[in-house]
Amino acid sequence: MSQKPPILFIHGAIIGPDSWNEMRASFEASGYPTSAPAWPHKDMSVRESREHPDKDLAKVGLEEIVAHYESIIKSMPIKPVLVGHSFGGLVVQILRSRGYGSAAVAIDSAPAKGVFSFYPSVVKGTQAGLRAWVLRKGVFLMTFEEFQYAFVNGLPESFQRAAYDAQVMYETARPFFQAAIKDFPGQNACKVDFGAHPEIPLLMTGGTHDHLCPEKMTHANWEKYSATTVRADYKVFDGATHWIMAQPETSTEVAAYIKDWLEV
Repeated sequence: MSQKPPILFIHGAIIGPDSWNEMRASFEASGYPTSAPAWPHKDMSVRESREHPDKDLAKVGLEEIVAHYESIIKSMPIKPVLVGHSFGGLVVQILRSRGYGSAAVAIDSAPAKGVFSFYPSVVKGTQAGLRAWVLRKGVFLMTFEEFQYAFVNGLPESFQRAAYDAQVMYETARPFFQAAIKDFPGQNACKVDFGAHPEIPLLMTGGTHDHLCPEKMTHANWEKYSATTVRADYKVFDGATHWIMAQPETSTEVAAYIKDWLEV
């Protein structure tokens, strides 16, 4: 039996590596080695983040996040499968276009440059980060009500509260600003070379109940690959919110689908 490739999980904004715990357990039970390194200056517990956020977190933008994971991948003896969620999904798209990874999965990805993103739910869901940038706060902590709308809309309130208390950390505002201005001339933090490295297959997903990265936006992002020779597949999960990677039952369905896709 051939050895299964390692899975490198890349988390999104607002949360940290522990958001992958359930999905990591599923992959490890199927024989995949996994790792989930934190973004720069977020390698701490939720409690530590809320009490003493790293003073350098405000300096972190998408370029720094991508460079951080580039360094990690270069140190790995085997090319990993890259799996990212939200901003982590955009990071995966960028890394794949630079030749990193044996395969790539972007779960409910933040939009690449050239993908329309000014939907009402996206504007509302990202306002905490944009407000922090405009007010020059640098970092911010999403409120429970903001998290309810952006990540866990429609799920039981007891689950919403537990997820918020266990997972939500201080975050840098810079990537939110970069995403908001991504289509201005000269702004390339969100730029993806969609046709590069066709030998690295890509799976993108959307969720029908996702406010922060609505399905129409993730589908439009996926369509950018249609004019290329990249094997780019797409799957939408019914009932999935932005908490898709840890949403009860849904996360199990997503993990199973990704494993089947990898093993085709």
